[in-house]
Amino acid sequence: MARPTIDPSVLASLTAAVPGRLLRTLDATPDLAEAWTWTSEGDTWSVATDGEAVVRVAGAHVAAPSQVTCGCLLAPRCLHALAVATRLPLGVAAHDEAVESAPDAPLEAGAVALDAAQVAAAAHLGSIAAEILAAGATSVGAVRQAELLRALHACRASGLHRAATAAVAVARGVQGARGRRPTVRADDLAASTHALLRVTAALTAPGPISPTFIGRARRAFAPLAGRRLYGLFCEPVLTASGHAGVVTWLADASGNLFRLSDVMQGGAARVAAAYAGETQFGEVRLTHRALCRAGLLLQRGSCSADGRLGGGASVEAVANGACAWDAPPLAALWAEPLTAQLRRALDAETDLEAAAPGADLVFLRGHVLGAEADALVLDIGGLTVHCTVSHPDPTLDQRGALRRLASAPGLSLRVILRPDRARTRTAALLAFGPADDGLRLPERWGDRAHPGLESLQGAMLPAATPSGPPLSLRRAPPAADPLDPLRRRLYRVPLGGRATIPAEAADEIARDVARLERDHFPAIGAALRAVAVTAAAAPRGPWGTREVPDAATLARAWTLAMTALEAAAATLRRDGWG
Repeated sequence: MARPTIDPSVLASLTAAVPGRLLRTLDATPDLAEAWTWTSEGDTWSVATDGEAVVRVAGAHVAAPSQVTCGCLLAPRCLHALAVATRLPLGVAAHDEAVESAPDAPLEAGAVALDAAQVAAAAHLGSIAAEILAAGATSVGAVRQAELLRALHACRASGLHRAATAAVAVARGVQGARGRRPTVRADDLAASTHALLRVTAALTAPGPISPTFIGRARRAFAPLAGRRLYGLFCEPVLTASGHAGVVTWLADASGNLFRLSDVMQGGAARVAAAYAGETQFGEVRLTHRALCRAGLLLQRGSCSADGRLGGGASVEAVANGACAWDAPPLAALWAEPLTAQLRRALDAETDLEAAAPGADLVFLRGHVLGAEADALVLDIGGLTVHCTVSHPDPTLDQRGALRRLASAPGLSLRVILRPDRARTRTAALLAFGPADDGLRLPERWGDRAHPGLESLQGAMLPAATPSGPPLSLRRAPPAADPLDPLRRRLYRVPLGGRATIPAEAADEIARDVARLERDHFPAIGAALRAVAVTAAAAPRGPWGTREVPDAATLARAWTLAMTALEAAAATLRRDGWG
């Protein structure tokens, strides 16, 4: 069972109440509470410490310090309660969903001016983020984490919702890095830190700013009526923050995409439960397994800018005839030219918030070539594409479907893919179906299947398919990534701070800069040189001692370098896809 979430402001309050000597103990052993015994009874958790004290956490979401209690004599200013609270995933109440998720985009046009309190809140959050970048997430103690959480809460309270959203992602990364959790990835922490520094820099810039940088407190829903929707596919959701479920995608006759989700706290086992669980939409009660293959006539409803369909008693919808992938209007999604689809999906990668719902999806036809490592290799219009799993968790067993398909070279398929942001000609396989008579799916599946949600059997493949391991393709090793020198340096900084770029590394960095310039990336090389110079700078003070370099200067240089890296990587991805 998933642990309760805790509001960032509550964790900050609990930290502030604990004496400094106990905070130092927790900083030395941040995963102290993991060695204790955790048990749950409904929505109440009990944590037995290595002594006689028992910490109790009441509710699925901790929104007040009083929900975390301890039986020791020092409570509520005790180490036990704080040690347990720091091991709870950060989250927000259901009515504050926008802080948890990405803000809607774009907002209405027209620049707005912030008041003094908002600018001060953004500036304080930006300074805390810069200090955490300079120190590194693995070195951030409980006090600095509490400062980040209080600054996050101040931005949320002053209406700076996008900054609060970005700060939540950074706080989770710091929390995970301090606890040495395997779910923390250097690239994810770098991306969230970059987003936070860019937003706070925009909010503190002089003059009016775009409302996109402010965000919305709640997701806005607009009326949607008289629309016929067709089930398209369903994808599993499994996040590092402890949420799981499924999202069902639907399309209308014009090719606009919409989605209905069932995502809440839970692990990988909850994905199958949500897929088989019933959802009510108006008068229609269907499982997500059936909904992604069914049709709906939406007489009255609502929809957000990111394609989420609103629920509730006001929705009026009835079941309508389903539509096959190769029949109108869904067939038009596969009829769009390959180059146009790739251009749309790659453009969406660079600014997903401003893209149309589902713009990062591609609908293609191809045939199986074989397998390479854990990837299914498809030939799509002469383009070799490596299809991977969307979630590596073995509980979902998405790799099983890919292995089965890879064992049938020549098999023709219709597929729905999401191109990988980091690797060229690589995409996550979200759904697949037959493009001819080769793949024989069960009648209850219709003409589509989903890796990890349905179990593909050998009998569904062509009878001539040989048994045994899938064909393994051989190809030349991939060319070296010209941006790797910059990427390696920049991704280390949020984890280890300025110590990852010491003055002793000057010769090695000079070689990296020379390599970037040789590969025709002089601006990227200059950005790396600026980060290195700023990180290693340590001027002498009036007494001759070395001073700690300014964290804000390093944050500016690092942010500019990350922006240059993202722009160059996007260009290389487009070139790689051809």
